[in-house]
Amino acid sequence: MIDVTFQLIAFFLFVLNFSRDEINERVRLPIADQARPVELQTEEPLFLNIDRDGYLLALGERWHIVRDRDKIEAFLKREAAFTRLEMAATARRDPNSRAARDLKEGRLSAIVVLRADRDTPYGPLRELVTLCQRVGYYRFALRAKAREG
Repeated sequence: MIDVTFQLIAFFLFVLNFSRDEINERVRLPIADQARPVELQTEEPLFLNIDRDGYLLALGERWHIVRDRDKIEAFLKREAAFTRLEMAATARRDPNSRAARDLKEGRLSAIVVLRADRDTPYGPLRELVTLCQRVGYYRFALRAKAREG
């Protein structure tokens, strides 16, 4: 019985993905020569997945970036509220941190990681960035796949 338990533990350790990226299999990332991971920070990054048709995939929903603009903005405002709480905690620990400075200026220091499918049209991506900026995000990272080679 103990052997079976250890085998199950070993199996799950090999199968589990401990990556913090919110990966969606419907999004095929573009290939980039200089793709690298997002640098670490105190606030959790906000991962936004955009499929090839220009839909935002979040919370198990598929929202059209133009038609469902109000729903997406409400989602971003909820995420921004959590980010502000994390920033306030960081600012209390370190009053000279980026989070403290950004909090005073009304900006959100968390990075928005955009994972857009390689076939996504540019328009919905631009619209999503504009919505994020309206809520207070100003740091963005585009995710790409490293060229295998």
